[in-house]
Amino acid sequence: DEHGDEHGVCHDMNTHENHEEYTSEDDCEAAGYMWMEDNHEGHGDHDGVCHDEDTHENHEEYTSEEDCEAAGHHWMEGDHGDHDDDMTPEEAMSGFDTNNDSNLSWDEFWVAWNTEDDDDHGDHGDEHHDENETDGDHDHEEEHSPLEEAMEDYMSEMLMTMFNESDTDNSGGLSLEELEHFIEDIEAMEDEDIGMPSGEFIVGAFDEDGDSALSFEEFSEMMGMEHDDHDHNETHDENESDEEEFMEAMMQMMFNMSDTNGDGSLNASEVEMMFEMMGEEDDHHEEGVAFIGLHVEEEGDYGIALPAGVSLHVLMGDHDDHDHGDHDDHGDHSDHGDEHGDGFEWAGVFEMDDSTHTWSMQKVDGDYADPTMWLVLIPTDTPTESTMHDLESGVDALVDAGCTVVEDGESMASIAAEGSCFELHVGTGDDSTYTIDTAGITGMAMYAQHVPTEFERDQHYLKDSTGADIEPAAQEGAGAHDHGHGDEEIAFDPHSWLDPVAFAAQVEVVYTTLSTAFPEGADTFRENADEYKAQLMALDETFSSALGDAGTCTTDTVAANHNAYAYISQRYGVEFVTLHGLDPEGEPSPDTVAEVLEGVEEDGITAIYVEEYSPNGALDSLIQQTVSDDLPDGISVLTLYTMEMAPSDASGEDYLSLMGKNLANLQIGLGC
Repeated sequence: DEHGDEHGVCHDMNTHENHEEYTSEDDCEAAGYMWMEDNHEGHGDHDGVCHDEDTHENHEEYTSEEDCEAAGHHWMEGDHGDHDDDMTPEEAMSGFDTNNDSNLSWDEFWVAWNTEDDDDHGDHGDEHHDENETDGDHDHEEEHSPLEEAMEDYMSEMLMTMFNESDTDNSGGLSLEELEHFIEDIEAMEDEDIGMPSGEFIVGAFDEDGDSALSFEEFSEMMGMEHDDHDHNETHDENESDEEEFMEAMMQMMFNMSDTNGDGSLNASEVEMMFEMMGEEDDHHEEGVAFIGLHVEEEGDYGIALPAGVSLHVLMGDHDDHDHGDHDDHGDHSDHGDEHGDGFEWAGVFEMDDSTHTWSMQKVDGDYADPTMWLVLIPTDTPTESTMHDLESGVDALVDAGCTVVEDGESMASIAAEGSCFELHVGTGDDSTYTIDTAGITGMAMYAQHVPTEFERDQHYLKDSTGADIEPAAQEGAGAHDHGHGDEEIAFDPHSWLDPVAFAAQVEVVYTTLSTAFPEGADTFRENADEYKAQLMALDETFSSALGDAGTCTTDTVAANHNAYAYISQRYGVEFVTLHGLDPEGEPSPDTVAEVLEGVEEDGITAIYVEEYSPNGALDSLIQQTVSDDLPDGISVLTLYTMEMAPSDASGEDYLSLMGKNLANLQIGLGC
């Protein structure tokens, strides 16, 4: 044996088990088993071969793909990564022809295919076909999912067809010459990357109801969710139960993401797209799809730092009124009860001076943010921010009582004095509009299931009868309580770098981008990134020690001019009572001043923080109103540097030094 005994495996042809205790061909055959060569060593240093698909001959005179194809032949890459990449027909016949009749039967080939390099061929069939079916079936039931079994069936059918086509004399076995053609056909198949079944094949394998698509139940069965009853142990602890629930949730998320047309099922093209995203398992792609579960314990604005080239798909969990697994309940939208128990994402209050207004919802990037959205309208004669907050408490009851369905082009009419709930259904076009009957109404508080700007492409969501945009007198969005005025957009905190841990993640993104653009500097970039990340981690430790449980702070609540510090709040537990939406260069409104005064009285707030660019006189009125025996000079105004621009009051400062100043000022306001 020119390969040496160490390059083989001892195989039981009856049980299809390998016996590792026999390490030589002599010992293996003496025990009544079959010795099979590994044949993983290379046979030549060329990267490919030029193959004549008509004569099945190889042309070694052509050593490049260009020369080969110019001669009218097919270039086959040398590295096939599969069974036959370096195996000659002679070696295959010698290793697999167990009855030594100089013909390779299907059974002999099939056993070899499933035994040699089994890890690389989890997608190769284990069921024999028609006249070739024997008692040599591999029992993979316990280790293969239904999807893997379907892939095995597909591969078995493909190889059976190729085997029969190579058997030109119809003898039921392959001679050495026929085996050579068969191996070449396998290599050509692998070069063409046709080992992945089509979406039609996969759907057909699991489409139990015959509708040419996969429901979530059929999809779950395909992925093995309903077959995962391996009895690894007799007891299933709570952790195993949690893992099963997590896997089921992941399957639902994968299904929803793949259901691009939102019809509650996966057609053939959606199935193919899903496998493209995941990376085909038989190609061993390490990249694919990963899921991030976000458990929000505290209200605030958060960010996710992604490496360059990674895209994020947001999948809504517990979105009961869009359960892709079962759309039978979509005909009834009046009983929403707990479905809308999460409350509104957006609120706004508007002055009304027209008999009709138009609410718009538009497709953005080809899709609506959601096909339905409930909207609560409450008339008011005082369209102010305070009124908007005062009326919030009645929103849930109006939603729970039932929302009137309004289709595209229809009207929201007969709005009750105490308010009404409407459920807006988008149409099939790019734009959907709904008329609001506002005759005799001078103001309106509105509360929406989703932020209306999610549905804006090129038109404002609210207009009067002349087509003029109507802006809110005040609004808040997604729990951020940013009390905008006039044209101000709903603001979400972008200041992620104020959290040193988040900033360290961004450093890694910068490193990846720079290294990709300038690979010659990758080592220097890596060294600098690691050094700076170490400084950021040290800064985080300093903040945590000073502001955490081991610190000496007497309070955890301060005030700020607007919500620019959500990342500091989340990371270090500092609560900010904020004048949301306050222009740093403007004067605070009476309503926002009242909120801070309430915090001073109830929470013992002694300091309010402003950005480095805020004018000194912006909070004079507020300071005067906080003068008391405890605060003879009023509330202190301190600076927290956001570093959106270069420092205005110092030269030579950098992120680390300014964050040090931020910590010192926070310790003052928190009584540390």
